[in-house]
Amino acid sequence: MDLRRIVMDCREHADDLARCLVEHHGFDLERAMLPLGDYRLGTGTLVERKTTQDFALSIIDGRLFSQAYRLVIHEDHPILIVEGMTFEGAVGLSMPALRGAFITLAQSFRLPVLRTRDQADTAWTLAQLFEQRCRVGHASGLIHGSPGRRLQARKEAVLQALPGVGPTLAQRLLQHFGSVAAVMGATAAELKEVYGVGPQRAAALVETLHEAAAAWSAGGAPAPEAGPPGICL
Repeated sequence: MDLRRIVMDCREHADDLARCLVEHHGFDLERAMLPLGDYRLGTGTLVERKTTQDFALSIIDGRLFSQAYRLVIHEDHPILIVEGMTFEGAVGLSMPALRGAFITLAQSFRLPVLRTRDQADTAWTLAQLFEQRCRVGHASGLIHGSPGRRLQARKEAVLQALPGVGPTLAQRLLQHFGSVAAVMGATAAELKEVYGVGPQRAAALVETLHEAAAAWSAGGAPAPEAGPPGICL
């Protein structure tokens, strides 16, 4: 990792954030076109930043979970930052849908989500993330093993969010179809070709995938009863 260097996507519009990183936190900020995410903090650590309005819109138009999938599949340490104090003004999206999206990101995608108040707070958070990676090293974390094994574990974790899919069946599905995307697009007949998937389970999987796609694009994910303290949902 280069000393105090962060790569910022050139399409990212956050002038105050960039200025804070350079003037207050002493970073050398490089602007480049990143294929994924908005800020690269050294090898393997990629941060996607969304304002609360961006976050809400990405639920409504169906982008949020496809972006989350690409982040967890392609990066060792992806992180999502949601910036803003409230979700006021998120027209057409209910609070249960917002809260449900946070649960889905944490539970189904295993994607860390951090909340910040504003661009200055986001800059501080990026600086802390960078410095922690420098202190503890790139290989830190609860998931050990080769990059290939960590990638495989993330794919299996995504599939295990489906009803009736445990670790063994997730491995069989990946071996049979080759990718998570192929599993998601499989028909009931194709799913039944995998050992352990009978007619009822195949039908349940297809129904769940179709319902999830419709709910996510409409902002209808399930929700807890209360939001996190401090920053209001």
